[in-house]
Amino acid sequence: MFAEVLVLSLIFRLIPADSQFEFFKSRCDLNCTFGYDHLDSESFKAFPSNCTNVCAYLSLDENSNLSENELNPVFQNVKVLYGYLNVKNTKLKDLKFLKGLEKLECDEFTNLKIEYNSEMTTIGMTNFSATNCEILISENVKLDRFDLPNLKNFYITNSNNNILPEFTAKYLSPNFCITLEEMTNFMTSRFLNFGTFNVPFCNFSTPTNELFGEKVCEIRNFTSSNFDELCKRIIGNVIIENGDEQYVNKLKNVTWIFGTVKIYKTNLTTIDFLDSLEYVTNDPDGVVGSEVRIQVKGNKNLMSAVFPNLKNHRELIFKGSVGY
Repeated sequence: MFAEVLVLSLIFRLIPADSQFEFFKSRCDLNCTFGYDHLDSESFKAFPSNCTNVCAYLSLDENSNLSENELNPVFQNVKVLYGYLNVKNTKLKDLKFLKGLEKLECDEFTNLKIEYNSEMTTIGMTNFSATNCEILISENVKLDRFDLPNLKNFYITNSNNNILPEFTAKYLSPNFCITLEEMTNFMTSRFLNFGTFNVPFCNFSTPTNELFGEKVCEIRNFTSSNFDELCKRIIGNVIIENGDEQYVNKLKNVTWIFGTVKIYKTNLTTIDFLDSLEYVTNDPDGVVGSEVRIQVKGNKNLMSAVFPNLKNHRELIFKGSVGY
């Protein structure tokens, strides 16, 4: 017993704060706790590679001197990581050595950071599905894909904290894009905010042109008169103007718009043709949160507008309408 307490004490001398000690103690066995906060060619030998649940504050940087081939066996069994993950200034091309990681839970003052990795082209944590961490992906100039197909379960651990985790992605490759599947996963989370998010959408193509069982249509120059009523998800900006009033009911079945909605200077008296609409993201070539997603302006006869299934009303503006 004395020996175990002594070892525990020695391990946590390497981890500075009492709160961090408590965070680890309540989540991991001693044998599954990594007592260093920097992973390099010496410290990695102490990593508890046989554990599936690991407590660790992990930093990899230019001094880590570890290749992907060396990292793969170290993390091959890890499914849950408690602590944080910071990857900065490395020459790693991806983080596929963490492809088995399913969950990363940070404590109150830590997060997931992937920054200044000059050779990184993709993240590749394909089983990563759950986190409470803020995420910062920045200054990885060759990064052209997230490859995070299962990341969807964002959560909070402190119910008294009203601040949601924030996802920031900026200064990546000019060729970077996000898949519609990834964006769908992020947008449907109740516990996620977007910071700066400079991410256009990837080209969408499947044999059926469907996503989650719904037909997807890419429309860069939207005209309501030519709109296909079978389209439930639209890639592009939807613009309704004077003269479109007779066609608006074609939009009755639209659930997602990967773009913006603008209803300008029409003679509509009511907006009741977007009853199925749940999510509106951003300009497909722009920045999430860079502009108001739904704008209703200059509709002088408008008396009512309903969006009964819209999940987020914060990005909606009315101006110059009688009832508003």
